[in-house]
Amino acid sequence: MIVEYREWMDAATVVMTPENHALAVRIAELPDIVRGYEDVKLANVARYRKQGEQLISELRMQTAQV
Repeated sequence: MIVEYREWMDAATVVMTPENHALAVRIAELPDIVRGYEDVKLANVARYRKQGEQLISELRMQTAQV
């Protein structure tokens, strides 16, 4: 997960602008999702990955439009 997070943050910081700053902050806050024990934590890891991919995809689409 650390590798994924670093990749996402690297991608976000390279293209960060005032317009997409809020999206970059949402990406930065993703680790807060991963809480709980056992099955709860595993479900939250899946949620973390899904949301991370969605946010990075959204960031790439915004960047491509500029």
